[in-house]
Order: sequence, then C-alpha cells, then structure tokens
Amino acid sequence: MAVYIFKIDIYLGILRGQPALVMPEELHYTLPAAYSVWNGGGLHTWEARQATEPLFRSEKSIFHMINDSTWDSEFPTEDPMLIEDLQLCICALQSNIWRLCQRVRDSEENEISTVLQKDSLRRRLDA
Repeated sequence: MAVYIFKIDIYLGILRGQPALVMPEELHYTLPAAYSVWNGGGLHTWEARQATEPLFRSEKSIFHMINDSTWDSEFPTEDPMLIEDLQLCICALQSNIWRLCQRVRDSEENEISTVLQKDSLRRRLDA
C-alpha cells in the first residue's frame, strides 16, 4: 500500500503543482512482490510464481532501492530492476525537481549552483 500511496501522492502533486507529501526517505518497507506474482490466473499459478520470486526483493527496502539506483553511485546495483522499480525511482525525483524549480523561480541561488543541480538531476534521470 505504501508504494501506491507514494505514487498517488506524486501524481497529485504534479497535477496540483505542489510538492509531494510522502518523501522517499519515509519508505522503509520491503519491496512489493513483482507484478507477475499477482497477475496469475489462479492460486496454483500464484504458488508457482511465488517460488520463483527473487529473494533480494524481500531483503531490501523501497528507500534503499531508490537511493542505490538514483544517486550518483560508483557501484551500480547487481540486482535486476523491474518496470515497477523504475517507475518508483522516477517518481522519487519529483520532489527534487520541484524544489529546484522553486529555487529558480525565487532566484535564491546563483546560476552556477542551479546548473550543477540540474546536471545532477539529469544524471539521476539517465541512470
């Protein structure tokens, strides 16, 4: 539920032009099961897919997955990322982008730091 609340909060924040209320730092829950586990055609299919669910998903928190994949890290994660994980990482950048836009609009910082922050966000999105 935390993942869905986080995504809904991000989407509503984008629509309303406001920052998100739920921050990625607050998501210390384990990663949800892969979509394919819940997209089975019955209980017998779910049981077979549950057995093949990667173990690292139950050992890693949402925040650590976001943090490891989006921040400038020298060592990329070895664990494969699912489409749902990529979507979470992109959603997690919304609050940083919103803060940067507010600073540029309010002209609180000089141009060099703004350019550096934009470059950092661009690299995170590329990652």
